Amino acid sequence: MKKRLSKLTVAVLMIAAWSPVHSDNRLVFDISGTSLRLATTGNKVSLVLRNSGAIKAIQLKAVSNTPGVTLKEVQRGNRTLGEGWTVQYNSVSESRMNVLIANLGNDLFQAGEGTIAEIVFDVNESIAEEFLTLTLEEIKAVGPQGNRVELLYGGDATIAVTKDVHVQFIVTPLAVSLSIDNRSEIYKLRFEAELEGATSIAQAALRGRAEGMQLRFEQFSNRVVVVLDNARGISIKPGNGEILNIPIQSSSEVRFVVQEMSLFGSDNKALESRVSVIEASQQPQLFSLHQNYPNPFNPSTTISYELPTPTHVTLKVYNMFGQEVATLVRREQTAGKYSFLWNGTNEGEGEVSSGTYIYRLMAGEASVMKKMILLK
Repeated sequence: MKKRLSKLTVAVLMIAAWSPVHSDNRLVFDISGTSLRLATTGNKVSLVLRNSGAIKAIQLKAVSNTPGVTLKEVQRGNRTLGEGWTVQYNSVSESRMNVLIANLGNDLFQAGEGTIAEIVFDVNESIAEEFLTLTLEEIKAVGPQGNRVELLYGGDATIAVTKDVHVQFIVTPLAVSLSIDNRSEIYKLRFEAELEGATSIAQAALRGRAEGMQLRFEQFSNRVVVVLDNARGISIKPGNGEILNIPIQSSSEVRFVVQEMSLFGSDNKALESRVSVIEASQQPQLFSLHQNYPNPFNPSTTISYELPTPTHVTLKVYNMFGQEVATLVRREQTAGKYSFLWNGTNEGEGEVSSGTYIYRLMAGEASVMKKMILLK
């Protein structure tokens, strides 16, 4: 369902693209001495604002013209971490997104430079030797008095998303598993990573297509360096599956941070790769309901909670008069972490009005409530 962004007198929207190889792609917008530029880091694109005058809000519409590229979410930047700032996004479709960056209080983007938001992209595995073309439409900006600030658009961005290899680390409290989906033969692989929260790390073991390769494994406290080489005449043939396993132990959740990853094919040719990390956390120890994010929100927000044991769960939304607005969850659920997206509609799929709402989680005999604010 298509929804409108907030009708705050201030508004502004933005977006960007991802290149797993080229980190020097940029789009620049001139705003009478003020500029926005996009900087790529992994699967995120930072929107960097450099301004000499105060700005209250920015609004854009982002469109990806490449099938298979999904605009996933928008995260806060270092200039929008304060309580008064809201960074909202509305995914009209997989390839089209509206974003609003505004302040609900008296704060402004004062003169300075820094990241105001980060866009997260996902590239479908079927894409190969393709390019991502990103177009920005309906760009608007508002000054401190509600005055419109003219924006000059610097042009579309075309960024290569070619990738030969998808590298995926799956992290559990007992092991780190490395899986590779590669179209090109890999003769050498090297990565360096930190395992925050691991109490012990054991020797890595080769799996599947990598068995027989020469393995070098080094550990320095919670940092590991792994090198696979075809010195024995064995390489990683094209395919998909696990190639390495590192047994670990932990007393808490483990955070796996890849600091460096390089792969090489025949003739020592560097291969393009995309790296992702999936962290499978330990079973929650406590029943908990988290504050929705974003909050305030428009048009949707995510509600997350944790269950230490299997139980019957009911998650409802009420207005400030105690009237039930919507039932989001009513079912048996196993122990684990859950998230639910509420799109600001009632049981009849009608849009609810702006205001404060209460969401209540009931799990067995336990019950907890929190407030959230919908702004239109």
